[in-house]
Amino acid sequence: LPLADGTSGQVIGTNGAGLLSFVSPPFVGLYSATTSVTIANTAAQLTLIGSGVGSLSVGANTFTPGMGFTARTGGTFGALNNATIRFRLTNSGVLFDSGLLTFSPAIAAGRAWNADITFVYTGGSTLVTTFNYQYSTGPDARGFTSSQTNNTFNPAIVNTLGFTAQWGAASASNTISSSYFVLTRLY
Repeated sequence: LPLADGTSGQVIGTNGAGLLSFVSPPFVGLYSATTSVTIANTAAQLTLIGSGVGSLSVGANTFTPGMGFTARTGGTFGALNNATIRFRLTNSGVLFDSGLLTFSPAIAAGRAWNADITFVYTGGSTLVTTFNYQYSTGPDARGFTSSQTNNTFNPAIVNTLGFTAQWGAASASNTISSSYFVLTRLY
């Protein structure tokens, strides 16, 4: 058996040749929201992550090259014609910024949306993020995909994930609700 304790969440694994050590299991659930969040009638940047179970934080100096995560979220929304929204993945800074997304034509309230976000720490100060946003206009489905490289990521500090949305203008018709948010470690 290993002589020293592993870190939180690790399990004992084998190399197949008789050596046991603490390892991080693949596909580890880190956080799951248990409450929904709604952003409506405001142009403020606000969180789309409800309170839940688990943790959105990764400890200082625990990132290793290749460490990857996925965040999945979705719910319902509605928007005026030509309304804009901006999504950001954050920690102590901005890891990913969708830029302004414009909806045309207007989207009736209660339409479905979802986002799949994968981000991988490649080493040094580099984090690569792929963002896929899909939504329903009613008669058809639409979406937005973007990939960005962030070269200012700091793995030496505690990193607490955030996911925000910000409407371009306040309107009762501009509303987005997140019914779920699940953060998983892939590798």
